[in-house]
Amino acid sequence: YGLKSFFYGTLLKEPPLVAQSAPEAIRRILNEGHEIGIHGYNHAYWAGKFGEFNAVDIRTEFFKAMEKYEEIIGSRPISSACPNWRCTEEILEEADKFNFLYLSDVRGVTPFFPKTNKGVLNTPQIPQTMPVFHECLQAGICSKKDAVEYLVENELKEGKLNVFTLHDWSEGLLYPEIADNFIASAKDRGYIFKTLSNCAKEILENRAAIPSCGFALKAVQGSIGKIAFQEVD
Repeated sequence: YGLKSFFYGTLLKEPPLVAQSAPEAIRRILNEGHEIGIHGYNHAYWAGKFGEFNAVDIRTEFFKAMEKYEEIIGSRPISSACPNWRCTEEILEEADKFNFLYLSDVRGVTPFFPKTNKGVLNTPQIPQTMPVFHECLQAGICSKKDAVEYLVENELKEGKLNVFTLHDWSEGLLYPEIADNFIASAKDRGYIFKTLSNCAKEILENRAAIPSCGFALKAVQGSIGKIAFQEVD
């Protein structure tokens, strides 16, 4: 991204509106069968200030992101994911009021309904179940050369939903071959790829089987700051 991007939300107030600069690309992604949700309005601002947000701050960020989404796509988003998996109980309680099909704000092991001090929320979380590429590199778990082999052999789990996040600045701009090789390697082992919205619809066919879990902010190896993790027995 360049040095300038690191100062958005700190020394520089507002980042550029990336989606609005390429609306046809956004629409093409959908037309090719992929899915688009919202991921915050101002990523850097959310990641740095989320712990200070009150209910009005939270709703404002959601409304601004949803407004831009609807301007470009012409329909309401059905999903949302907090920037950098940074969320609080109040953020999830406010997100629950928007009636999304699902949310993907935390890291974890299985889809669940979040539990907060106000009770169990209605919107299921589909957590990311795998570490991201740059965390593995920064933690020294693998190198660029053996990253795909490590992820496929050690992090993909047979017989369960695996959720892996690719980042535009990493697998998109710096190491695009990682994404291609990961997809090819997973397919060679018999894994199939689905949109999370399709996964959510399948999971919600049996709501009673979805567990209710708490979540907590924790440090993760290779990352910066604490991120939200599903709490499981």
